[in-house]
Amino acid sequence: MDWQQFEADYLASFHSIAEDSFAAYCGLAFEAELSFFFDLSPIQDSFLFRSRYLGLRLAHLLIDEEGELQRDFLVKCIRDLEGSFFSLGPRREGDSPIYEHLLICLKALEEDKEVWGWIRKLSPPLCHKQAEEVIRQTLWPSVYRPRERTLRGEYGR
Repeated sequence: MDWQQFEADYLASFHSIAEDSFAAYCGLAFEAELSFFFDLSPIQDSFLFRSRYLGLRLAHLLIDEEGELQRDFLVKCIRDLEGSFFSLGPRREGDSPIYEHLLICLKALEEDKEVWGWIRKLSPPLCHKQAEEVIRQTLWPSVYRPRERTLRGEYGR
């Protein structure tokens, strides 16, 4: 099988995933499409993109608009990652450290309540709406926000 056919088969495999799966709620179909194009271009390293995308996507899903941690969803993420979920596909042989790091961070967040306290202490500038909006757009670009259609269920907002 040539790499182009392998890539096409990999991208097509996302059409049959369950909506409550790790791949669905993390938007791995979208990530795979973008990553494919990054692999074709020297502008952006696809591994770095995948790392950042997954981290921001999970952060967006785990922390609600009021800044509260969604503990039920945290447990689900840990369970899914402990179930040996790794999105293996073309040119993703080195991605296991991404998932391992996510699992370590999520477990630390669940087991050590002090970690969440440290995160909660981070805050935007007070009384400066424009600065708050710049921070929101930098940390939560629209590409990382969940699609209402796929995440409207139990874990969506």
